[in-house]
Amino acid sequence: MGKLSPYFINLCLLVLLSFSAVLAQDKASPASEATARLLVQAQKLLEEAKPDEVIRILRSADHTTSNESEIAYLLGVAYHLKGDYVHAVEQLSIAVKRLPPKDAKYRNAIQILGLSHYVLGHPADAIPYLEETSRFLPDSAEVAYALGSCYIQTRQRDKSRDVFARMFKVPGSSAAAYLINAQMMMRQQFEVLAEQELQQALALDPKLPQINFLLAEIAIYQAQIDRGIALLQKEIEINPTFAMAFYWLGEAYTRKLAWDEAVGPLQKSI
Repeated sequence: MGKLSPYFINLCLLVLLSFSAVLAQDKASPASEATARLLVQAQKLLEEAKPDEVIRILRSADHTTSNESEIAYLLGVAYHLKGDYVHAVEQLSIAVKRLPPKDAKYRNAIQILGLSHYVLGHPADAIPYLEETSRFLPDSAEVAYALGSCYIQTRQRDKSRDVFARMFKVPGSSAAAYLINAQMMMRQQFEVLAEQELQQALALDPKLPQINFLLAEIAIYQAQIDRGIALLQKEIEINPTFAMAFYWLGEAYTRKLAWDEAVGPLQKSI
């Protein structure tokens, strides 16, 4: 997946903060008193952020039908805390099959499953869990970002546009929604899809700032320097105080070795 976004890092922190609240609600019902003590101990260790100890003691616990989901859940949380997303998915996939959907542990488990699949580069697998998470966390920008990113990676641009439109509270059919979707696509290097979104945004609102700028970025990236310059000049007409438009205009001129033309825009960008 590459470098993690600030949105994803913030979401991980929110998940970690929710562990104590979820674990405080747990009442283990194991088949044996010894297993009950292990589960209580594991919960305490998770609250103390000691996942290695949790994994060590639970790996030796007796698994029965009645405690399998509890052990799998705690192991999944522990592996997630360790950053071992493969094993987190393995354990939590077992847990969610037995946990009641209204249980706080179930909600926490599907949230972690969505995040873990997202980090592992499994967007198609992450989507169902993130969609379900978004239903009980509808105002979470972090969940929306992860879900929208997964839609982009699976080339579901209508769905990603709807998610980001809700995230930024703009109408889903507006030029702004297309522009935001394109920006998110460009962050993930889906320039072809982004250009389609930008062209639609341009058709809806030719005066919306940054559309021509992003189209220019794509053009320059594709070595279409003259087209990029023309688009940047259009952007500056609409948005004359946009420093980055001046910077990229100067940059475009330098790529043509037109040093004299580059000086003015670069000075304005500063």
